[in-house]
Amino acid sequence: MLGKMEWSEIEKKESTDSTSVQQPPFVGLAFEGESHTATQLKKKTKRRTAACWTSNWFKLVDPKDCSDGKPRAQCTKCGQLFMADSSKNGTSSLNSHMKRCPKRDNKDIRQMFMQSSSGKLTSRNLKIDLNVVHEMVLNLVIKNELPLKFVEYEGFRKLMLYLNPDYIPISRNILLSDIQNIFKKEKNTIREAIKSSAGRVSVTIDLWTSISNDKYMTLTAHFIDRSWVLHKKLIKFTVLIPPHSDADICDTVGKILTEWGLEGRLFSVTVDDASGNDVFVSYLRTNLNANDALVCKGEFFHVCCCAHVLNLIVQDAIKLIDKSIHKVRDSVKFVKSTQARKLRFEESCENMGMTTKRGLHGDVTTMWNSTYQMLDDALFYRQVFKNLENLDMNYKNCPTPDEWAKIGKIKQFLRPFNDITKVLSGSKYPTSNLYFPNLVLVHKTLNDGSLFGDDFMMEMVCAVREKFNKYWEKYSLVLSIVAVLDPRYKLRILEWANEKIHGGDSLLIDKTIDCVKSALGRLYGEYKSMPKEHESLTSDVEDDMDPFFIWAKKRKASASDKSELDQYLEEPVKPCVKEYDVMAYWKSCEAQFPYLSRLARDILAVPMSTIASESAFSSGGRVIDKYRNKLLPRNVEALVCLRDWMYDANFGVETDPDPDEDVEELSEALRDVISVPLAPPQASTTTVVI
Repeated sequence: MLGKMEWSEIEKKESTDSTSVQQPPFVGLAFEGESHTATQLKKKTKRRTAACWTSNWFKLVDPKDCSDGKPRAQCTKCGQLFMADSSKNGTSSLNSHMKRCPKRDNKDIRQMFMQSSSGKLTSRNLKIDLNVVHEMVLNLVIKNELPLKFVEYEGFRKLMLYLNPDYIPISRNILLSDIQNIFKKEKNTIREAIKSSAGRVSVTIDLWTSISNDKYMTLTAHFIDRSWVLHKKLIKFTVLIPPHSDADICDTVGKILTEWGLEGRLFSVTVDDASGNDVFVSYLRTNLNANDALVCKGEFFHVCCCAHVLNLIVQDAIKLIDKSIHKVRDSVKFVKSTQARKLRFEESCENMGMTTKRGLHGDVTTMWNSTYQMLDDALFYRQVFKNLENLDMNYKNCPTPDEWAKIGKIKQFLRPFNDITKVLSGSKYPTSNLYFPNLVLVHKTLNDGSLFGDDFMMEMVCAVREKFNKYWEKYSLVLSIVAVLDPRYKLRILEWANEKIHGGDSLLIDKTIDCVKSALGRLYGEYKSMPKEHESLTSDVEDDMDPFFIWAKKRKASASDKSELDQYLEEPVKPCVKEYDVMAYWKSCEAQFPYLSRLARDILAVPMSTIASESAFSSGGRVIDKYRNKLLPRNVEALVCLRDWMYDANFGVETDPDPDEDVEELSEALRDVISVPLAPPQASTTTVVI
């Protein structure tokens, strides 16, 4: 038997002999019509599927170009070489380099993809445009009313540099300079939009005192463009230089109108119902009439803020309200006074199967609609308050069942006023044609006998009705004219309203309707005397028309002596649907009623309240807070106006004001965010003073 060593020697010898024998060359078999080449007989190269190859991060280098003749892979970003022999070297070193390559654009290759709202992954450009980043930061500060020093916060700069090492930090001076540049650009755009609009412009004016006792004035323009779209643009937010006399305010308004090219295109001005406003508006009307710039000598120029009037009327009534409403106010304050009481209230809601999302809202003494909201919420949670009385011995202001009944009647009384205030809050749709019908419903509420069943309501209702009737006699004419130009109402709204107000006095009803028709006729006559738009172009075309068409056109015009106003009033009214686009109707009637449609365009743009201007003060109060009251007026104007122009969808709207909501948390947040005072500007020609 052979040992292991002998077998190994035999195998080695046989292997040596076999390799020494010359092997015959390979002969391929070729069938008819076929041939073999050397390239076809070579083994196919294996496809590279690793991420380092498919991402084109590396490229293969020809071994002939390498000193040792071995294959290598070169990084396409930084040029570094790596061994790339597929039989000896793997891809781990290549993948590791992809993560730490110094020329890498992003930190994570997964950032090459982003998830859309539909859930699909889409590729994104890895290159970051620093100009876009700068613009986004600018919009962030303007839209969210952030302090200008926000861009200098250490945390913000660290975040931006982490996301993009190439980010160039900006200072608040650069930020202010950019804000001013954008403000000038947007201002020119809006000025051209107003200039190109077909009709006249109505404005709202309001005054406000800042935390530093500076008096500011806002002026908002309302107009309808050629496509019959209503626009609201804040065109001025300016500080008033003392003295604040009526003549000085009138002079300031005149300069603003001239700056925007509106001195000859004004239709109306809406202001609060204050005696001081009456005086300066009278001065303004006199100055404009001197240049024959107003329609009907300014007969319809002065419009009182209806929301302000309603606020004054209801505020006087609330002062007479029964003590039960004070219990509701104290109950809300009790629940919101501590976090423990809030949690106990929420637990009671959950135990009784009631939602906590609605919440409780405190009221503001100068905002009666907040009182309505407070009562509405309290009535919703009345059973929770009753349960809370049993759980907490410190709660001693829960209303009795009789007092809850009184609160329900007070809320019922205030509801029409709340509804009409919401109607007036709109700025994207005409409000002038909607106000009159709602006002009639308020009148009906004040004369509802069911409200007089309780003595505690008698005094309040009588006080409101007395003031309301005084207001109605003074302003119902303007409101009536606008309502008639709504094709759903026309003269029928006057008949219905006066029957509700005057009962069966037919003589008084006819007299009131004739008065409105006469005023509307004067207004229409003024517009008919104005030259038609593109009248010169029409005349040039008519000169080239065939004589027959000229004759036919004149014959058609003389066939009826009825004016456009008479034709409109005689046409059937449109269906009385709630959602009706009155703008679309008049847009379709421009050819049929060219003069009347121009009148409708201007009068439908008249705002019934100064809420649009007051919303600017809501933003202005946040811009000019106790930490930033040293801002120059021009910078304040730029910040407030830009926010209105760029984000006017929800500009300054506070639907549920609640002064008690998280006051402590808000104070802490303000201290954390804007407690650092602004540094004084250095004496340099490049410094932007703020």
